[in-house]
Amino acid sequence: MCDFLIGFDPIYRESCLLDILAKPYEGAAPKGRFFDFPWGSMAVLEERLADNRNIIVRGDVIVAWVGDLVLDVSDQFVARLVDRIRGLMGANAGDADLQSDEVFQQLNGTFALAVADSSGVAVITDMLAFTQVYVGKDTQGSVVCLGTHPDLVSAICGTRRLDTVSVGEFLSQGTPRFPHTMYENVKELEPGTVHIFRAKGPKRQTRRFVYWYPPEEIQGQYDVGRLGRELKERLVVAIRDRCGGNRVGVTLSGGLDSRLILAAVPQEYRLCGDNILRLPESGNAHS
Repeated sequence: MCDFLIGFDPIYRESCLLDILAKPYEGAAPKGRFFDFPWGSMAVLEERLADNRNIIVRGDVIVAWVGDLVLDVSDQFVARLVDRIRGLMGANAGDADLQSDEVFQQLNGTFALAVADSSGVAVITDMLAFTQVYVGKDTQGSVVCLGTHPDLVSAICGTRRLDTVSVGEFLSQGTPRFPHTMYENVKELEPGTVHIFRAKGPKRQTRRFVYWYPPEEIQGQYDVGRLGRELKERLVVAIRDRCGGNRVGVTLSGGLDSRLILAAVPQEYRLCGDNILRLPESGNAHS
């Protein structure tokens, strides 16, 4: 997965954010693009999971994502998404209910998606925040930047302020509790949500709209067999939706879950990678 970085400070213009975004890659960063707006700037690296087609320019609107967006990103979908986002940015958006919205119902995968124009930017997080997005604030509590890399977000915010409790949690458990990070002024954005950051005069208006909630837990009588068949169908569909082109590369551990994924990959695809099955042109399987 690649990264994006959004800054609201006017000092970050032209290629500045893109240069910062490439730092962690130590000279091996993917190609990327940067965009300047009246309210700030945005830089996005090309996503190999999207065949480097994750940055779309439509007039004065930029639609970009990182991670695994399992969706046919057609011109029609982009136009409808931009229309929805502009509606949410409007003054009459109110408490919009997006759970039944047919555009947001199409979102699937582990992704972070940004829609930006001259009026502001919207960041859409995936349903379970598998692809994390972080917001950084200054000492006055104003939003300074957004991004998928917490260390870079903290660096743009100025002086780094460590959260000692979260540092302790990281050393003990391997991760701090949501929404905290190891920096006091950097927090993780909520999952399944459209986060709006809109420029309005000297102030920045922030709003959020939830488009997905976890389904309610099943209570009482239920059919275990039916639920098992439903789980199987959904796993197979999820795996096959991610099979693009005629060669599929997978990095797996070799355990039971890995074998389940391999078994669900259609036989017409060639598999290539470490310690996994390889299907030659003849279709015969070898280990």
